[in-house]
This record gives sequence, C-alpha cells and structure tokens, in this order.
Amino acid sequence: SRTVELRGPFGTLDTAVEREQIAALDFDRVLAVESGRWRKIIAQAATFEVPDPLLTDFYKASLAHVLITGDRDPLSGWSTLSAGTLLYGLYLNETSHQIRSLEMRGLHDAARNYLDAFVAGQSAGKMVGRFTDATGALRYVQLGTPDKPELAGSHYNLDHGFGLWMLNEHFRFTRDRPWLTKTAPAM
Repeated sequence: SRTVELRGPFGTLDTAVEREQIAALDFDRVLAVESGRWRKIIAQAATFEVPDPLLTDFYKASLAHVLITGDRDPLSGWSTLSAGTLLYGLYLNETSHQIRSLEMRGLHDAARNYLDAFVAGQSAGKMVGRFTDATGALRYVQLGTPDKPELAGSHYNLDHGFGLWMLNEHFRFTRDRPWLTKTAPAM
C-alpha cells in the first residue's frame, strides 16, 4: 500500500457536502473552463510579440504568475500582492514592481486595488529608527477586522518611498483625476 498526503494552503474541506462537491467535479470540464478563463485574462492585457517566441511566452506567463500570487483578504476585502506566493511576506517595494507590470499591460483597475490597500493601511505601523510615530508611513495593509486587525507588510523603511513612487506612477499611467484627488492627502 501507499500513502499520499495532500496539503492545501488555504483551508480544509470541513463537511461531507464539500467533499462530495469536489468529488463530483469533472476534471476535464473544470480544466477547460479555467484555462479558458485564464486565456481571457491574459488576452485583455497589452501584448507584444518579439522575434524570440520564448520571450513572448515568458511575458504572457509572468502575468499569470503575478495574478496567481495576488490574494484577497476575505475579512477586510483588501487585495494583496506579494513577490512570492504563500509564505513570502508582503513588501511594498517588491509589490510596486509587479503593480507597475500590471500598469504597463493596461490592467489599471487591478493595480489600483493593490495600491489602495496600502493607502488604507497608511500610518498603521511605525518605521524603524528614530521616528516618533507612524503618521504617513506607507508600509502595511491592514487585514482582518477592525476589532481584530492584522498588519501585513514589512519593516523596510524603503517601502514608503517605493509606495509614493508607485502612487505617482499610477496617476501617470491612468491620468485618473478623481483617484488622485482622493489619494493626494496620502501622498
């Protein structure tokens, strides 16, 4: 006999109903639906073709990797985007590079969602050093609920500068004046 242990990162199937629903799925049908969904997502982004098909494929695949890494906190509703999936932390400097990738592809709504989460968490955590308070610091996303908040972010002071830069870049890409008016006080 053999034993296979399967691990999933985000929870378990707690009820017999959930296990039956999973067991009833037709793998080929789900594969067709999901691969079609991902092809549609990739197709809506700006594309380019270069003579080397490997580079063109890499460009397309990198978008899928960025979007798969993105997550949404079910309690707060905020979207987060870390540079590495699952156990890697949330670092605004690294997130900014991925957000810029989304901006360059024309996926401005997704980019804005990730930026707005950091703006909403502004001043949530102090910067390292002789700073007297956290006022204005862009470093964290506040997840969870108001009565039980959980900060996601890093202790890197450089995150604040990257965040300001990326907020400016978002406006340069979109020219979205209502967003800028709402976000300018944070900048």
